[in-house]
Amino acid sequence: MTVTLTQYFEIHRRYHRSVNLERDLHRADAVEGYVLTERSAATLARILPAFSETKTNRAWTLTGVYGTGKSAFVHYLTSLCSGQKNKAHQVALDIARYFLPENSPELEAIANLPEKGLLNAVATGQQESLTLTLARALTDGAERFLSKKQRKSDFFMRLVDERYEAEYSGVKIKTKTILDALKELTQLAKTHILLVVDELGKNLEYAARHQGQEDLYLLQQIAELELKGEHQVYFIGLLHQSFGGYSDRLSVTEQNEWNKIQGRFEDIPFSESPNQMTRLIGQVIDRTKAEPIEACVNSFAGEWYEALGKRFRNRKSRRISWQMFILYIH
Repeated sequence: MTVTLTQYFEIHRRYHRSVNLERDLHRADAVEGYVLTERSAATLARILPAFSETKTNRAWTLTGVYGTGKSAFVHYLTSLCSGQKNKAHQVALDIARYFLPENSPELEAIANLPEKGLLNAVATGQQESLTLTLARALTDGAERFLSKKQRKSDFFMRLVDERYEAEYSGVKIKTKTILDALKELTQLAKTHILLVVDELGKNLEYAARHQGQEDLYLLQQIAELELKGEHQVYFIGLLHQSFGGYSDRLSVTEQNEWNKIQGRFEDIPFSESPNQMTRLIGQVIDRTKAEPIEACVNSFAGEWYEALGKRFRNRKSRRISWQMFILYIH
């Protein structure tokens, strides 16, 4: 009989595929099983308090190589910010309560989030102008968050029209349109906006090839944006390297300008220690539904011992036990 490892071990379902922020946003089943690591907990501690403080940083970049869990973390964060009536919020809250100390500042910051949640505006960057990516994030986010009546407002209808015109005719959306949309949406939604661009590096590559300095200045304007009233715009960009790494075709002067603009963002290196990665792998493996492997190992070891026992005699002709044989072959 052929025996495979799947009879003894399974991988938690949420790790069967990578996270897609646009596809998985606000899906409770997609956040189930998330492991709040040391790095992700520390990142929560840097971001969550900003949602309830007036004078604080409101723009971040998460920088790390592919596979370090940046998208999964942001998906978890947006689930926390999705509103108390959303099932994804409750799942994310249960995870926080499991991993964090009872009186931790992070749990206090979660409790201070608006009951209706934040307007999560999420898009995955592409080889296109940043304004189009942001328009897609804002229209899709508003579509999910706003009421049917609010979506019929002249402002929102114009934004949707400009997005589709840019997608199908190539007309570039003006940076002023995006900045005005951010101001209008915070007033319409009456809550904070959490604006997220996954794979922001693709937009930066596009800007470098097309001399898109306006896109870079738009990022700077968003990082420095301070709106009147209590509701603000928060921005998170996910990168594989620094801004400068995407501008290597530009002159030294232009590269320096790009680095200055990234200085407007609080950069959070996103990588786990080897020990933490080992623990994470252990938590990813699900053994609850699998057959007990210990009995199987003991059975196989006994059969091998019977077959090879004669070769494991010491000089006094004393045979080792099959339990010692297991240790030997290990």
